[in-house]
Amino acid sequence: MAHYRIRFPGDERKLGRCLANPFRVVVLQESRDRAVICCAFTSYGGFWMGFALFEILMVITELEPPSKDGKVVWLIVWGIFTLLNFVGTLNANRVVQFVFASLTALFFLLAAGVNNADIHILAG
Repeated sequence: MAHYRIRFPGDERKLGRCLANPFRVVVLQESRDRAVICCAFTSYGGFWMGFALFEILMVITELEPPSKDGKVVWLIVWGIFTLLNFVGTLNANRVVQFVFASLTALFFLLAAGVNNADIHILAG
């Protein structure tokens, strides 16, 4: 098995700071009793780290990539979770509502884009 070294552009410390930022937000928001935001940022931080690890492992190891249906289900479950967080923010300001509404749309578009290249481009 060949060993691959993944190089990230720029300083590797920047990657560590980016991965730690969601958890820093939790610490700041917990002191203000914003439970929905704390739950969301902790969950999303874990999701994006797991998703990145999943994609990196598919490149650097000999693991068989899972079926596309598994990825669709995973993204739909996160879309539902985000939709529930959006419902939890209905009494918050409009900016927070917009963030959760756009994330909900993003997850469902990404799920639809797994099997459709045009939707995948639209989702980013």
